[in-house]
Amino acid sequence: MEFGGNWYPARESKCRAQIEEWVLDLPRVELPARLCGGIVPHAGWAFSGRVACYVIGLLAQKARAEVVVVLGSHMAPYSPEWIMGSGSWDTPFGALPIDEQVAGDLSRLLGVPAVDALDVSPDNTVELQLPFIRYFFPDARLVPLALAPRESCLSAGATIGRYLNERERGAIVLGSTDLTHYGPNYGFAPAGGGEKAANWVKRENDRRFIERVLDLDAAGALKTALKDHNACCPAAACAALEAGKAMGAKTAREILYANSWDLHPASSFVGYVGVLF
Repeated sequence: MEFGGNWYPARESKCRAQIEEWVLDLPRVELPARLCGGIVPHAGWAFSGRVACYVIGLLAQKARAEVVVVLGSHMAPYSPEWIMGSGSWDTPFGALPIDEQVAGDLSRLLGVPAVDALDVSPDNTVELQLPFIRYFFPDARLVPLALAPRESCLSAGATIGRYLNERERGAIVLGSTDLTHYGPNYGFAPAGGGEKAANWVKRENDRRFIERVLDLDAAGALKTALKDHNACCPAAACAALEAGKAMGAKTAREILYANSWDLHPASSFVGYVGVLF
């Protein structure tokens, strides 16, 4: 648990208490008969934990998940792709084992090399989701996967979805991304500073990416992410969306949007969204 104790509670009791507090506020929304997955953020829980908890908690109300594929990792267009093929990932609720069969099958289908736990660098994009997965899907196995933000991630996502659909076991797919990273800390400030800049991020730049996702337009979402810098892990989100579509998703629903500016106004801030499909 590289990020436990800092980005989220490392102790089981504190982690459970925080999740159960958020569960009390789960949105009361009408859900379709089947949910395939969603998009979740990966900042510290103080900023985006509620958003991720809502998505995974709502998934648990409808989805049967024996395997959870989590697409994440901060990747450049030519970063080496990987899939964790063996081992397990620690959480405050116990170890979350890798589904070696699914990981091996996807490695072959996608042409992505399988690595073991020692080869995976500490990664908040995946780890921040794992306590939620272990809490809401205690018997599920995990498949962490990193795809580069290039056009091939879309066909890879569709391949993942078709493969999971052909299996009798239940599965969900999560794409982990934060939205616009704005301000001097990130070298991106086209709208100046202060509240005006925060409103531009929340109402314009982040919405460009979110609206493409809600339209099920993964290619358009990837394009705006690379052009407008409004998603830090666009391949993860867009591949997950394509996987969801291949699994039968007909709609995408925004569950909650948040921005670190609202909790801590500062010169640098980040947006977050939770989506179900």
